[in-house]
This record gives sequence, structure tokens and C-alpha cells, in this order.
Amino acid sequence: MVFRFVHTADWQLGKGFANIPGDAGGALRDRRMETVKAVGRLATERGVGGCGTGGR
Repeated sequence: MVFRFVHTADWQLGKGFANIPGDAGGALRDRRMETVKAVGRLATERGVGGCGTGGR
């Protein structure tokens, strides 16, 4: 039996990007969430049994 596990780290989901002017910070936050969803889709497609995230 094979167990597949995905580990990611340092997503910094709450980071505000206040140092980036204009709406670029919002665009970066949106892109990060799109990436999180893509990781989940790929994990499901590939039969991953578990996902973990390190960091804070």
C-alpha cells in the first residue's frame, strides 16, 4: 500500500502586503488563495491521502 502525502509551508495566508501600493496586495492575496485551491485539486486528482502545512 502506498500513502501519498503533500507537505507545504510558509503560505502566510494572513499577510496584508501593506508595503505594496495600490491594489497589488489584494491581487497577491487572491493569487495565493487560487494556488492553495490548486494544490488541493492536484492532491485529490493524484489520490493524496493527507496534506500538511508547516510554518505559521
